[in-house]
Amino acid sequence: MIPCVDMVNHSSQPNSYYERTADSNISLLLRPDVQVDSSSEVTISYGSKTDAEILFSYGFIDEESTVHGLTLSLDPFPDDPLGKAKVAAFSKPTTLRFLEKEGAVQWDSPFLYFMCLNEEDGLEFKVLQQVDGSRGQLRVFWQGSDVTDATHNFDSLTSDHPLKDVFRLRTIAMLQDRIQHQLECLYESEEAIQALGSTALVSQDRYKSALQLRKSEISTLEQAFKDTDNEVRNGGKEVTNSSNV
Repeated sequence: MIPCVDMVNHSSQPNSYYERTADSNISLLLRPDVQVDSSSEVTISYGSKTDAEILFSYGFIDEESTVHGLTLSLDPFPDDPLGKAKVAAFSKPTTLRFLEKEGAVQWDSPFLYFMCLNEEDGLEFKVLQQVDGSRGQLRVFWQGSDVTDATHNFDSLTSDHPLKDVFRLRTIAMLQDRIQHQLECLYESEEAIQALGSTALVSQDRYKSALQLRKSEISTLEQAFKDTDNEVRNGGKEVTNSSNV
């Protein structure tokens, strides 16, 4: 919390910014070439955040923002014999993040590249025995090399593999499956959401924000699904307006 600066409202086109001074205080400054009169509101940017992040942190959605996105959870397929081991060994959150800027959707999910691999590809899990006979940490091996500390980097680890295009297609197929599942959940809940708006359980301001967030996320997911479908049809080659973050 920053005294006084915390009272300044957000704008996608702010006229001010703040910075830390040499004596560890905070100065609120006008942006270069900006002039304001006594009746103008002083505004700053709360950062390049998605609708969900803005709503969760500040309680509103910036209708003028050009940045949209969402984060989804990822779980291995139930029939994956290595699924639990992959989750246990993965060094980062098992999530899938979408970010849309000015109509271009990007996605980021290191876990997806890990998910798509199996024993036949060269992925192994081992629990090494310690010198005192106890069982040690779960270790991950790829093509015979210990990659326990690089499980978030399988995109690069597989980049020189002869089956890299196959791995990429598997990843995109899993990505598309997760997008489709989330869209189906959003579509199926449409009637329930509409009914909620006619009750007194939720204030109209919050209901409006929820609808805006829902609309934004559906739009982002629909564009991402379209992009992944184009990539699958293109044999795993990335389309021009969608790539990893």
